[in-house]
Amino acid sequence: MKRQDSKLCTVCHRPMTWRRKWAKNWDEVKYCSAACRRDKSKRAKLQDDQTPTTTTQPSR
Repeated sequence: MKRQDSKLCTVCHRPMTWRRKWAKNWDEVKYCSAACRRDKSKRAKLQDDQTPTTTTQPSR
């Protein structure tokens, strides 16, 4: 059976399409490549660093 499902990589947000080798564990597939799987924590940290943080100054 050939499925036409697709989902986004959790690291790079590129679309992934169903592959025969993922047939048994498609629901658990999170990364599009070994590079994304390897860099998952590094890229997540970069995204956290890029989000602006607001600091509140104490009122006088």
